Amino acid sequence: MSGYERRELAKRNLVSATSRVTKRTGHVANVAESLLAVTNKIALQATKQSAAVSSLKSKMDAYAGSAADVLVTSQDSVGLAKRAVDAAAQGKQSVQEFLAAMESIKSAVDAARAVVGVLNARTRDTDEMLNTIRDIAEATSILALNASIQSAHAGQAGRGFAVVAQEVKRLAERSTMSALAMQSSVDEVAQGIRKTVAALESILARVAEGEVLAASTEQSFAAIYVAANETSSAFREIGTALAQQAESLDNVTSSIASMNDSFERLYSLVEVSSSYASFAENTITALSRQAMDLSATGEALLAASEIVDARTHVVLNLPYAPQTYDPHKNFDFYGAQLLSNVHMGLLASDAKDAIIPGLASKWSYDEDALTWSFVVHPEARFSNGCRVTASDVKFSLERLADPKVESPSSWALTGIDGLAEFAAGTRAEITGIKVQDEHTVAIKLSEPFSGLLTNLSHYFAAVISAAEANEGRIVGAGAYYIAEHTDEFCRLLASPTHLKGEPAVNCIEFSFSNADIPAKLSAGKLDIAFIESAEVWAGVRALPRVEVLQRSILGYTYLGLNLRSPHPVLSDSEARRTLSLAINRSHLVEEVLAGMGAEAYAPLSPSVFGEGISGRFAPQEAERILSRFRASKPLTILLRSDEQAPLYERLGEFCIAALKAVGLETRVVRVPHSVYRNPENIAQADLYLSRWVADTPDADALLTPIFYSGVSTNMSGYSNPEVDMLIDRARKTLNGAKRLAYLKEAERIIVQDMPVVCLNYITLGVGFDQSLRHVAVSPMGLIRCEDIVKAGS
Repeated sequence: MSGYERRELAKRNLVSATSRVTKRTGHVANVAESLLAVTNKIALQATKQSAAVSSLKSKMDAYAGSAADVLVTSQDSVGLAKRAVDAAAQGKQSVQEFLAAMESIKSAVDAARAVVGVLNARTRDTDEMLNTIRDIAEATSILALNASIQSAHAGQAGRGFAVVAQEVKRLAERSTMSALAMQSSVDEVAQGIRKTVAALESILARVAEGEVLAASTEQSFAAIYVAANETSSAFREIGTALAQQAESLDNVTSSIASMNDSFERLYSLVEVSSSYASFAENTITALSRQAMDLSATGEALLAASEIVDARTHVVLNLPYAPQTYDPHKNFDFYGAQLLSNVHMGLLASDAKDAIIPGLASKWSYDEDALTWSFVVHPEARFSNGCRVTASDVKFSLERLADPKVESPSSWALTGIDGLAEFAAGTRAEITGIKVQDEHTVAIKLSEPFSGLLTNLSHYFAAVISAAEANEGRIVGAGAYYIAEHTDEFCRLLASPTHLKGEPAVNCIEFSFSNADIPAKLSAGKLDIAFIESAEVWAGVRALPRVEVLQRSILGYTYLGLNLRSPHPVLSDSEARRTLSLAINRSHLVEEVLAGMGAEAYAPLSPSVFGEGISGRFAPQEAERILSRFRASKPLTILLRSDEQAPLYERLGEFCIAALKAVGLETRVVRVPHSVYRNPENIAQADLYLSRWVADTPDADALLTPIFYSGVSTNMSGYSNPEVDMLIDRARKTLNGAKRLAYLKEAERIIVQDMPVVCLNYITLGVGFDQSLRHVAVSPMGLIRCEDIVKAGS
């Protein structure tokens, strides 16, 4: 390039830079204005919060006093409970003494019963003796009568005998009378004995009743004693807890007092921040005017110069052509490289994947209504020059969610009110997306959704022209537009109407080939190269005028397991987990990837998301376990037939060898890259090789597309309601630490189920000509071509 051409190129770069600075300072002014509004809102909330904290402090002071009273009452209750325990113990002792007395009475009554029994027996004996005496008396009386009769017959000789007989008769009569008197006495004694026995029986019955009652009373006292003991123990525990609570309340009260002071200081800081934000707004407005003057000067300088063809042209390589040029349908990493430079949504992302303004100049959130409001910049244009309106935004987001479009990124709009009904076909529109005027669109959420802004900042949420889309054409509002594409290349031209200013590089050409990369870089036929192999990396690093960089990106390569397959190795989770033991990831990273990667045992990289899940290489153990699951037919593995993607070929050979080493035979089926992910091809295989690079920097984007039930990118057919629930909870959680905890728990379950075998985290290699500035790879592996400036060489 001649010196004159370098000067002209510098002039064009100057015009481009000043134009972009002008537009961006305008955007920053809008952001500063929004920042000022937010700062004032924070000040209002801080005032309310400070008042709430003061009120809380008063209530906590009152509560602390009540707690102290409760503590004293509790301590009194402990004393009462102790006295109740003592009284219950005394009552129990008295009952036991009463039972002993009753037992003595029972013994005495039993003894009396025995004596009365003897007396009763003697009475019966006496009765029998009296009966005998009566019988003798009667017999004697008869004998006397007979004697009298005989003495009468004897005459004078029998008169003495008659006198004796008469005396005997009188004796018999007296014996009879005495016996009758004794019988009466004996009968009275017998009746008294019967009454005594009845009385003793009654006493025994009452004693028995007394014993039962006393036993019941003893049990009651025992229960009272136990309950009183437990109550006493509980009161002691309550007393201890109340003492601790009182101490804690003192700490809380102290903390609230400190919080109150902090809010007072915060309010002061917010006031200072508000003044700074106001100053920044004024300064940026002035800077914007100066940038406009600088831009006008640059344009005048360029117009006064002799015009030569100083267009800048940068060529990048991609291994193959995108399967689609539709941002809402793209699934491919390299397709994203191209389309992210053509399309932009309401928000955008910078080279670090941080959110920056896109087509929206302002946005705000009403937390009570769960509604985001976005104001489309009045100067926003599609690449065909037509204005971007709020209706185009609603059309584009509904198209992204439309099941007929089959977007692999439709999950990104989760949480928008009415989305489920629209996806199910029961509503013709997403009711949560409202066009409020030509430039304002409101997005109402059905529930809190932490990732909406992040999702809206990436190319797959692109706003496209509704009018052009209805005619079958895709027209975006990004920095470039597609001027021409074939099977060999795609040429992008800078959009002169780009909201952020026309890029310094006028033309970006993507060459769909991985062949001869070092030679093309050396000859100037290639300016930027994506590098996937060790051989190419070594060749590029040796070139004298080529810069190289490596970037670990948010993505992983994996061996997918078709869970719909009936093969026994895939039907059992233990067998699936055992497949992971067969993979020597250290060897894979060092030998196959030449160090361009890191060992992966789970989807979330520990280097990005903190402590992760580890694994090990244990081929003997794997062979032993897998021997129980062998089938008569080999495992079918699906590979790509394209020579443009040699990395997958090497990974496939590595996995086949690893499986063979543990006793598993495989059968290879090859299909072209363009149809590799078609469901019918995945269905005919047991295993397949793929990789996933996150669409957003959130951990959710590494799990949902591959493991959430029902999404089109979940090629393994994996479904676990618990995983879905944890991902849903994470989306609704605004606290970043809690959200990550939910996702890590989901990851743990996924690794247990093992629907895929993670192989390596991806490191992307890039080589580029030294004349290029601002070549940077984002965490998601994308290069923003609009940032690139080509200097004279």
